[in-house]
Amino acid sequence: MKMEELHGLYVKAKVFAEKTHNMDVERLRAKTNLTEDPETFFEEYVYTVLASGFRARVASEYTKKLLSCLSFATGAVITPLEGVFKNQRKCAAIKETFMRFSGSAGAERYRLASRAWKHPRDLTELPMIGPTTCWQLARNIGLCSAAKPDVHMKRLFQRLFRNDDSEFILETFQRLADTLHEPAGIVDFIVWVYLSHNGEEKDCCHGGYALR
Repeated sequence: MKMEELHGLYVKAKVFAEKTHNMDVERLRAKTNLTEDPETFFEEYVYTVLASGFRARVASEYTKKLLSCLSFATGAVITPLEGVFKNQRKCAAIKETFMRFSGSAGAERYRLASRAWKHPRDLTELPMIGPTTCWQLARNIGLCSAAKPDVHMKRLFQRLFRNDDSEFILETFQRLADTLHEPAGIVDFIVWVYLSHNGEEKDCCHGGYALR
């Protein structure tokens, strides 16, 4: 019965997400392989770091601002990140990853590092990527398509199943995805869009801000 409720929520969420964030859904759907481009990876990394603890709209807005402070091709910091974003720990993590994968030597470093990424948890070796955000980053760079057991999903699963364990959330979304013949990451993202918006359109909708 609880799975039926989750399925019913997905059906409602799908209508909402395809109306308000269809471009984001389709962009995510196209991520079927791990990106080979370090700059593409870095943009997704920055977004994931910023999205932890901040609203997705804010993360999207500041991702653009922080990327404009950096020259990925040359590996140069044009403008101090701290002048744009005040969280020093996040700025330090972003700069560390930027220096690792940007510039003339960055592509080879990324190639070697990404070859070792077989599971989302492998991404926790990156600064500020933890046991929850690793699933989001993995999905957004095409490593795998899986749910992200974040606060929205934990609240939902506590209400529906009285169980908010991360592994249970991942397994349940995979089961639902299998019945829908959809990637688990797409199913999760669609439900997340609906939950994070409380089912109401916001200024990020219809291309206002790119959500991941």
